[in-house]
Amino acid sequence: TIVVVTIVLTLVQVVALGVLPSLPASKTPLADASVLIMGATGAAVITLGAVLSTMGNNMGQAISGSRSLFALAEHGDVPRVFARVSPRFGTPVVAIVFTAAVSLVLATTGSFVTMAQASAVSRLVVYVATCAAALRLRSARFAGVVPEPTMRVPFGPVIPIAAILIALAILF
Repeated sequence: TIVVVTIVLTLVQVVALGVLPSLPASKTPLADASVLIMGATGAAVITLGAVLSTMGNNMGQAISGSRSLFALAEHGDVPRVFARVSPRFGTPVVAIVFTAAVSLVLATTGSFVTMAQASAVSRLVVYVATCAAALRLRSARFAGVVPEPTMRVPFGPVIPIAAILIALAILF
């Protein structure tokens, strides 16, 4: 999947570079290129795709962000109030409300660029932590504590270490 997405996005960039002579000046390069290639309908399709993609991303972040806060609270890493679960729905209600409130404040007070940067940084921090956890859980200390994995990533620790280095390089 990653290879296919990389190829598609690379081809999109190549087409945009070839079609738009003023690409750096464009605020909406893909929509502008679509207008030139497919007319107004193409720009509408690209815009709709961007809206749907953003909506899906926001929904995923809303779900995973509150669940991460809940998990941290369950393990005592943040205040326990975030681990409070609704007796009716079985959902981490305090974590959901807090995450939604923080997101609303950030979305209404920041610029798009600031929000995009904050999103990218927060994801990279989570990716680094996840890769570090994968390395840590492979250690002998967790043998017998953590179930034996049903799938092993090839090349041992090489992929998590490479992912950490790449994410840190992007962060810096």
